[in-house]
Amino acid sequence: MTKILVIEDENSVRENLVELLEAEDFETIDAANGKLGINLALTEVPDLILCDLMMPELDGYAVLTTLRQEPLTATIPFIFLTAKATKADFRQGMELGADDYLTKPFTRAELLSAIDGRLKKQATLKQYFSTSPQLKAFNSEVLVVKNILHAAIEQGDFRQFFVEYQPQVDIHSGKIIAAEALLRWQSPELGRVATSELVALAESTGLIIPIGEWVLESVCQQNQAWQNAGYSPLCIAVNFSARQFTQPDLIKKIVHFLTTNNLEPHYLELELTESLIMQDINAAIATMNELRSLGVKIAVDDFGTGYSSLMYL
Repeated sequence: MTKILVIEDENSVRENLVELLEAEDFETIDAANGKLGINLALTEVPDLILCDLMMPELDGYAVLTTLRQEPLTATIPFIFLTAKATKADFRQGMELGADDYLTKPFTRAELLSAIDGRLKKQATLKQYFSTSPQLKAFNSEVLVVKNILHAAIEQGDFRQFFVEYQPQVDIHSGKIIAAEALLRWQSPELGRVATSELVALAESTGLIIPIGEWVLESVCQQNQAWQNAGYSPLCIAVNFSARQFTQPDLIKKIVHFLTTNNLEPHYLELELTESLIMQDINAAIATMNELRSLGVKIAVDDFGTGYSSLMYL
Protein backbone atom coordinates (compact mmCIF):
# COMPACT_ATOMS: atom_id res chain seq x y z
CA MET A 1 0.00 0.00 0.00
CA THR A 2 1.27 3.45 -0.90
CA LYS A 3 2.35 5.39 2.18
CA ILE A 4 1.89 9.18 2.29
CA LEU A 5 3.28 11.49 4.97
CA VAL A 6 1.22 14.63 5.70
CA ILE A 7 3.07 17.48 7.44
CA GLU A 8 0.59 20.20 8.42
CA ASP A 9 0.38 22.32 11.58
CA GLU A 10 -3.35 23.09 11.32
CA ASN A 11 -5.19 20.17 12.94
CA SER A 12 -8.40 20.48 10.95
CA VAL A 13 -6.57 20.67 7.62
CA ARG A 14 -4.33 17.74 8.51
CA GLU A 15 -7.26 15.60 9.66
CA ASN A 16 -9.21 16.35 6.48
CA LEU A 17 -6.24 15.40 4.32
CA VAL A 18 -5.69 12.15 6.20
CA GLU A 19 -9.39 11.27 5.94
CA LEU A 20 -9.44 11.99 2.21
CA LEU A 21 -6.31 9.96 1.52
CA GLU A 22 -7.43 6.98 3.60
CA ALA A 23 -10.72 6.99 1.69
CA GLU A 24 -8.60 6.54 -1.45
CA ASP A 25 -6.84 3.52 0.14
CA PHE A 26 -3.56 5.26 0.90
CA GLU A 27 -1.69 4.43 4.09
CA THR A 28 -1.16 7.72 5.91
CA ILE A 29 1.10 9.04 8.64
CA ASP A 30 0.94 12.63 9.81
CA ALA A 31 2.97 15.21 11.70
CA ALA A 32 1.89 18.47 13.32
CA ASN A 33 5.16 20.30 12.66
CA GLY A 34 8.28 20.22 10.55
CA LYS A 35 10.57 18.60 13.12
CA LEU A 36 8.19 15.68 13.68
CA GLY A 37 7.72 15.43 9.92
CA ILE A 38 11.47 15.04 9.31
CA ASN A 39 11.72 12.35 11.99
CA LEU A 40 8.78 10.43 10.51
CA ALA A 41 10.16 10.72 7.00
CA LEU A 42 13.49 9.25 8.10
CA THR A 43 11.98 6.42 10.14
CA GLU A 44 8.97 5.52 7.98
CA VAL A 45 10.40 6.40 4.52
CA PRO A 46 7.03 7.20 2.87
CA ASP A 47 6.33 6.97 -0.86
CA LEU A 48 5.28 10.64 -1.05
CA ILE A 49 5.23 13.69 1.22
CA LEU A 50 2.62 16.45 1.41
CA CYS A 51 3.98 19.41 3.35
CA ASP A 52 2.54 22.76 4.37
CA LEU A 53 4.84 25.63 3.48
CA MET A 54 4.13 28.05 6.36
CA MET A 55 4.73 26.40 9.74
CA PRO A 56 6.27 27.67 13.00
CA GLU A 57 9.90 26.88 13.83
CA LEU A 58 10.68 24.76 10.76
CA ASP A 59 8.82 25.82 7.61
CA GLY A 60 8.33 23.69 4.53
CA TYR A 61 11.49 24.99 2.87
CA ALA A 62 13.59 23.84 5.85
CA VAL A 63 11.89 20.43 5.86
CA LEU A 64 12.54 19.93 2.14
CA THR A 65 16.16 21.09 2.39
CA THR A 66 16.85 18.64 5.24
CA LEU A 67 15.19 15.68 3.53
CA ARG A 68 16.94 16.28 0.21
CA GLN A 69 20.29 16.00 2.04
CA GLU A 70 19.48 12.59 3.51
CA PRO A 71 20.10 9.53 1.26
CA LEU A 72 16.96 7.75 2.53
CA THR A 73 14.65 10.64 1.64
CA ALA A 74 16.55 12.46 -1.13
CA THR A 75 14.32 11.22 -3.94
CA ILE A 76 10.91 10.94 -2.22
CA PRO A 77 8.32 12.97 -4.19
CA PHE A 78 7.58 16.16 -2.25
CA ILE A 79 4.50 18.34 -2.80
CA PHE A 80 4.04 21.73 -1.14
CA LEU A 81 0.60 22.74 0.13
CA THR A 82 0.33 26.48 0.63
CA ALA A 83 -1.77 29.61 0.43
CA LYS A 84 1.25 31.53 -0.92
CA ALA A 85 0.94 31.64 -4.68
CA THR A 86 3.52 34.16 -5.82
CA LYS A 87 5.97 33.25 -8.55
CA ALA A 88 8.92 33.83 -6.22
CA ASP A 89 7.55 31.37 -3.63
CA PHE A 90 6.92 28.74 -6.26
CA ARG A 91 10.36 29.20 -7.80
CA GLN A 92 12.11 28.92 -4.42
CA GLY A 93 10.38 25.63 -3.69
CA MET A 94 11.20 24.16 -7.09
CA GLU A 95 14.83 25.24 -6.83
CA LEU A 96 15.10 23.37 -3.51
CA GLY A 97 13.82 20.21 -5.19
CA ALA A 98 10.03 20.23 -4.70
CA ASP A 99 8.11 18.11 -7.20
CA ASP A 100 4.84 20.02 -7.18
CA TYR A 101 3.07 22.96 -5.59
CA LEU A 102 -0.65 23.04 -4.74
CA THR A 103 -2.20 26.38 -3.85
CA LYS A 104 -4.88 26.36 -1.14
CA PRO A 105 -7.77 25.96 -1.46
CA PHE A 106 -7.40 23.07 -3.87
CA THR A 107 -9.98 20.49 -4.86
CA ARG A 108 -9.91 16.78 -4.13
CA ALA A 109 -9.41 16.13 -7.85
CA GLU A 110 -6.42 18.50 -8.01
CA LEU A 111 -4.80 16.87 -4.99
CA LEU A 112 -5.28 13.32 -6.27
CA SER A 113 -4.09 14.30 -9.75
CA ALA A 114 -0.88 15.77 -8.32
CA ILE A 115 -0.27 12.68 -6.17
CA ASP A 116 -0.97 10.30 -9.04
CA GLY A 117 1.34 12.18 -11.38
CA ARG A 118 4.27 12.17 -8.97
CA LEU A 119 3.81 8.51 -8.02
CA LYS A 120 3.78 7.47 -11.67
CA LYS A 121 7.00 9.35 -12.37
CA GLN A 122 8.62 7.83 -9.31
CA ALA A 123 7.52 4.35 -10.36
CA THR A 124 9.06 4.89 -13.79
CA LEU A 125 12.36 5.94 -12.23
CA LYS A 126 12.41 2.97 -9.84
CA GLN A 127 11.69 0.54 -12.65
CA TYR A 128 14.42 2.02 -14.79
CA PHE A 129 17.09 2.01 -12.11
CA SER A 130 16.24 -1.51 -10.96
CA THR A 131 16.18 -3.13 -14.42
CA SER A 132 18.75 -1.26 -16.52
CA PRO A 133 21.87 -3.49 -16.74
CA GLN A 134 24.11 -0.47 -17.29
CA LEU A 135 23.18 0.89 -13.87
CA LYS A 136 23.81 -2.21 -11.76
CA ALA A 137 27.05 -0.74 -10.43
CA PHE A 138 25.30 2.24 -8.91
CA ASN A 139 23.59 2.15 -5.53
CA SER A 140 20.98 4.84 -6.06
CA GLU A 141 19.52 7.41 -8.39
CA VAL A 142 21.35 10.15 -6.47
CA LEU A 143 24.74 8.59 -7.19
CA VAL A 144 23.90 8.24 -10.86
CA VAL A 145 22.90 11.88 -11.09
CA LYS A 146 25.93 13.17 -9.18
CA ASN A 147 28.52 10.95 -10.86
CA ILE A 148 27.29 11.04 -14.44
CA LEU A 149 24.69 13.64 -15.35
CA HIS A 150 25.91 16.30 -12.94
CA ALA A 151 29.53 15.73 -13.96
CA ALA A 152 28.67 16.10 -17.64
CA ILE A 153 26.90 19.41 -17.06
CA GLU A 154 29.58 20.78 -14.73
CA GLN A 155 32.25 20.00 -17.32
CA GLY A 156 30.14 21.56 -20.05
CA ASP A 157 30.27 18.27 -21.96
CA PHE A 158 27.11 18.75 -24.01
CA ARG A 159 28.53 16.50 -26.74
CA GLN A 160 26.72 13.69 -24.91
CA PHE A 161 23.41 15.36 -25.76
CA PHE A 162 21.81 15.90 -29.12
CA VAL A 163 18.49 17.07 -30.53
CA GLU A 164 16.31 15.11 -32.94
CA TYR A 165 13.63 16.90 -34.92
CA GLN A 166 10.21 15.33 -35.39
CA PRO A 167 8.64 16.86 -38.51
CA GLN A 168 5.08 18.03 -38.97
CA VAL A 169 3.97 17.37 -42.55
CA ASP A 170 1.17 18.94 -44.57
CA ILE A 171 -0.85 15.93 -45.76
CA HIS A 172 -1.95 17.73 -48.94
CA SER A 173 1.41 18.98 -50.19
CA GLY A 174 3.67 16.47 -48.43
CA LYS A 175 5.92 19.33 -47.33
CA ILE A 176 7.44 19.69 -43.88
CA ILE A 177 5.83 22.77 -42.33
CA ALA A 178 7.08 22.61 -38.73
CA ALA A 179 9.00 20.41 -36.29
CA GLU A 180 9.35 19.53 -32.62
CA ALA A 181 12.76 19.39 -30.93
CA LEU A 182 13.37 16.20 -28.90
CA LEU A 183 16.27 15.94 -26.44
CA ARG A 184 18.42 12.79 -26.47
CA TRP A 185 21.27 11.62 -24.20
CA GLN A 186 23.97 9.20 -25.32
CA SER A 187 26.02 8.72 -22.16
CA PRO A 188 29.51 7.16 -22.47
CA GLU A 189 28.90 5.26 -19.21
CA LEU A 190 25.21 4.40 -19.53
CA GLY A 191 24.63 4.25 -23.25
CA ARG A 192 21.40 5.64 -24.66
CA VAL A 193 19.24 6.87 -21.78
CA ALA A 194 15.47 7.08 -22.28
CA THR A 195 14.28 10.68 -22.54
CA SER A 196 11.63 10.22 -19.85
CA GLU A 197 14.29 9.14 -17.35
CA LEU A 198 16.66 11.93 -18.39
CA VAL A 199 14.01 14.63 -17.98
CA ALA A 200 12.87 13.25 -14.61
CA LEU A 201 16.47 13.19 -13.33
CA ALA A 202 17.23 16.65 -14.69
CA GLU A 203 14.09 18.13 -13.13
CA SER A 204 14.67 16.53 -9.72
CA THR A 205 18.20 17.92 -9.50
CA GLY A 206 17.68 21.33 -11.12
CA LEU A 207 19.97 20.37 -14.03
CA ILE A 208 17.03 20.90 -16.38
CA ILE A 209 17.95 24.61 -16.38
CA PRO A 210 21.38 24.36 -18.07
CA ILE A 211 20.24 21.45 -20.25
CA GLY A 212 17.13 23.38 -21.31
CA GLU A 213 19.21 26.43 -22.18
CA TRP A 214 21.51 24.29 -24.30
CA VAL A 215 18.51 22.82 -26.14
CA LEU A 216 17.00 26.25 -26.76
CA GLU A 217 20.27 27.65 -28.08
CA SER A 218 20.86 24.56 -30.25
CA VAL A 219 17.38 24.81 -31.77
CA CYS A 220 17.81 28.48 -32.63
CA GLN A 221 21.21 27.79 -34.20
CA GLN A 222 19.94 24.83 -36.23
CA ASN A 223 16.82 26.65 -37.40
CA GLN A 224 18.84 29.58 -38.69
CA ALA A 225 21.42 27.24 -40.25
CA TRP A 226 18.68 25.53 -42.27
CA GLN A 227 17.38 28.91 -43.43
CA ASN A 228 20.89 30.00 -44.43
CA ALA A 229 21.24 26.77 -46.40
CA GLY A 230 18.17 27.72 -48.45
CA TYR A 231 15.49 25.59 -46.80
CA SER A 232 12.03 27.01 -46.19
CA PRO A 233 11.66 28.59 -42.72
CA LEU A 234 10.12 26.34 -40.06
CA CYS A 235 8.56 26.95 -36.67
CA ILE A 236 10.24 24.58 -34.21
CA ALA A 237 8.59 23.68 -30.90
CA VAL A 238 10.64 23.21 -27.70
CA ASN A 239 9.23 21.51 -24.59
CA PHE A 240 9.52 23.52 -21.38
CA SER A 241 9.45 22.27 -17.77
CA ALA A 242 8.10 24.12 -14.73
CA ARG A 243 11.62 24.90 -13.50
CA GLN A 244 12.55 26.47 -16.82
CA PHE A 245 9.33 28.43 -17.16
CA THR A 246 9.63 30.05 -13.72
CA GLN A 247 13.16 31.37 -14.19
CA PRO A 248 13.24 35.11 -13.42
CA ASP A 249 15.41 35.82 -16.47
CA LEU A 250 13.54 33.53 -18.89
CA ILE A 251 12.49 36.29 -21.31
CA LYS A 252 15.98 37.78 -21.34
CA LYS A 253 17.54 34.42 -22.22
CA ILE A 254 15.06 33.73 -25.02
CA VAL A 255 15.65 37.16 -26.53
CA HIS A 256 19.40 36.57 -26.32
CA PHE A 257 19.23 33.24 -28.18
CA LEU A 258 16.95 34.70 -30.86
CA THR A 259 19.05 37.81 -31.49
CA THR A 260 22.39 35.98 -31.32
CA ASN A 261 21.23 33.62 -34.06
CA ASN A 262 19.35 36.28 -36.01
CA LEU A 263 16.18 34.18 -35.78
CA GLU A 264 12.75 35.76 -36.02
CA PRO A 265 10.64 35.01 -32.90
CA HIS A 266 7.70 33.46 -34.77
CA TYR A 267 9.95 30.57 -35.80
CA LEU A 268 10.15 29.47 -32.13
CA GLU A 269 7.29 27.79 -30.26
CA LEU A 270 7.33 26.94 -26.55
CA GLU A 271 5.32 23.86 -25.63
CA LEU A 272 3.91 24.00 -22.08
CA THR A 273 1.91 21.33 -20.27
CA GLU A 274 -1.47 22.06 -18.72
CA SER A 275 -0.21 21.09 -15.25
CA LEU A 276 2.73 23.51 -15.55
CA ILE A 277 0.41 26.41 -16.34
CA MET A 278 -2.00 25.51 -13.53
CA GLN A 279 0.71 25.59 -10.84
CA ASP A 280 0.42 29.38 -10.88
CA ILE A 281 -2.04 30.34 -13.58
CA ASN A 282 -1.81 34.11 -13.13
CA ALA A 283 1.99 34.14 -13.32
CA ALA A 284 1.88 31.75 -16.28
CA ILE A 285 -0.54 33.98 -18.18
CA ALA A 286 1.65 37.02 -17.55
CA THR A 287 4.73 35.20 -18.87
CA MET A 288 2.85 33.83 -21.88
CA ASN A 289 1.57 37.30 -22.74
CA GLU A 290 5.11 38.65 -22.58
CA LEU A 291 6.35 35.88 -24.87
CA ARG A 292 3.51 36.47 -27.32
CA SER A 293 4.32 40.18 -27.40
CA LEU A 294 7.80 39.20 -28.62
CA GLY A 295 6.27 37.06 -31.35
CA VAL A 296 7.14 33.69 -29.80
CA LYS A 297 4.40 31.09 -30.24
CA ILE A 298 2.82 29.12 -27.38
CA ALA A 299 1.37 25.61 -27.44
CA VAL A 300 -0.44 23.82 -24.59
CA ASP A 301 0.32 20.11 -24.34
CA ASP A 302 -1.62 17.40 -22.47
CA PHE A 303 -4.70 19.62 -22.10
CA GLY A 304 -7.56 17.75 -20.42
CA THR A 305 -5.39 15.10 -18.76
CA GLY A 306 -5.44 16.85 -15.39
CA TYR A 307 -7.88 19.70 -14.89
CA SER A 308 -10.10 19.10 -17.94
CA SER A 309 -11.78 22.50 -17.86
CA LEU A 310 -12.37 24.74 -20.88
CA MET A 311 -12.55 27.66 -18.43
CA TYR A 312 -8.82 27.23 -17.75
CA LEU A 313 -8.07 27.02 -21.47
